[in-house]
Amino acid sequence: MAELKSAVSIETLIQKATDLELTGFWRRAATQWLTVIDHCLDDAESEQIARRREQCLLKSQGTPEERRRAVRNRYRSQERYKNRY
Repeated sequence: MAELKSAVSIETLIQKATDLELTGFWRRAATQWLTVIDHCLDDAESEQIARRREQCLLKSQGTPEERRRAVRNRYRSQERYKNRY
């Protein structure tokens, strides 16, 4: 009975973490994945979740300055072309 209750709670925690990922709250999702790892019983599953948490942390760091500059310049050139400038 206790295993069933923990399995349901793990599913709920996983769903919450994936919902946070879908909305773009990467740091919150990473924290939620830590909670999921605490409730895991299998080492292989916890390693997989740890990798997913690392992906969330990488995405939370944002875009590097060089890429931001390139994207900004591309946007400006597209706007100029659109406005016939």
